[in-house]
Amino acid sequence: MTTGGKTEVAGGNLLGRWSHTFSEDSDMSLQCYYDRTHRAVPKPAFIATPAGTLVDDLDTYDLDFQHRFHLGERNHFVWGLGYRFTQDVVKNAPSVVFVPAVLDRNLFSGFVQDEIMLHEKLLLTLGTKLEHNEYTGYEVEPSGRLQWNATPNKCLGRSFAGRADSIADRS
Repeated sequence: MTTGGKTEVAGGNLLGRWSHTFSEDSDMSLQCYYDRTHRAVPKPAFIATPAGTLVDDLDTYDLDFQHRFHLGERNHFVWGLGYRFTQDVVKNAPSVVFVPAVLDRNLFSGFVQDEIMLHEKLLLTLGTKLEHNEYTGYEVEPSGRLQWNATPNKCLGRSFAGRADSIADRS
């Protein structure tokens, strides 16, 4: 049985980023991303269906903003917003059909994080991410971490989100 020919895959992407520094402790960035994927898969004839080519073109547009600054002497605050739009356009082959042939999806997101210096070697990081998509609606992803810097090259951390303890060597 022949496959009907070679699969054709092509694509490319473009990334742009703008950053601005307000001070040593404060900056912001805006990132724009575009990705294009093209795939053409020849399909052989199958029982009562003629041969054909399944073509899939996927475009992804992504926009992210992030702002970092200090709140007082002990708080390092970061927040951001994001938006992603994907459009998947399929030209069906006689033996393979995707319904709907055009699928547009939006993903909205935002996050906040505060790293609090409790002591010279003890940091508490609290944050959350909020997302909205068309499949599951709103999703909230809270997080927390306590980090003790035992030496300049070693730290011990505990996550409050149910993850296991971790030890990192930062040398």
